[in-house]
Amino acid sequence: MSAQVAPPKHHMALMIWLSVFPTLAVLELALRPLLAPLPVILRLLILTAIVVPLVVYFVLPRVQRGRALLLRRMAGRGDDGRGGATRTQGSRHAG
Repeated sequence: MSAQVAPPKHHMALMIWLSVFPTLAVLELALRPLLAPLPVILRLLILTAIVVPLVVYFVLPRVQRGRALLLRRMAGRGDDGRGGATRTQGSRHAG
């Protein structure tokens, strides 16, 4: 079994945001009629009690798999992640 390398913090922050924001937005819109009469703190408590497990166990793992797939595809075609192909030493033609 090989050890997995943790993604850079900025990748992790983006993946978490991409997981939390849409999940929270959809649930807030879906539950708004039900939660509207409640005080804000209680609404937030209920929403976060639903969103956090959803994100941790379902959404974020899928986002992480998508990131891994994207990185494998980029590595397979020699993409350096900045929109250009990587240049290996000695690949430059003298001319």
